[in-house]
Amino acid sequence: MVACVLTRMVLLREEVSHAAE
Repeated sequence: MVACVLTRMVLLREEVSHAAE
């Protein structure tokens, strides 16, 4: 589902943000 993709993208985005810190 699209919701799953959006959720996954958000999770990946958060991981990238934390990794950037």
